[in-house]
Amino acid sequence: MAICEKAFGPGHPNTNRTRYNLSVLLMNSGLATEALALGETALAGSEKVLGRNHAWTKDSARVTAAALDALGRTEKAKALGERSGVTSSDDRKPS
Repeated sequence: MAICEKAFGPGHPNTNRTRYNLSVLLMNSGLATEALALGETALAGSEKVLGRNHAWTKDSARVTAAALDALGRTEKAKALGERSGVTSSDDRKPS
């Protein structure tokens, strides 16, 4: 993360994509709390730079919603999915 932030800057799309990728890795490792922190940061940055409808923004919304759900915050996860235009029935899941 530090290398990406130094090379590209903290708000660059590639930096946010790296945050997303790390968030997915953390989710797959059972570390939902840590995944949520990175996912939320990636989501906010992607919305700001790329817009709400960009595929990378939607990916960040999915992993953030998955982390919320894993932490038992199901209603907040559902609201984020609806606001972001991603639902649990989407074909694209964080991988």
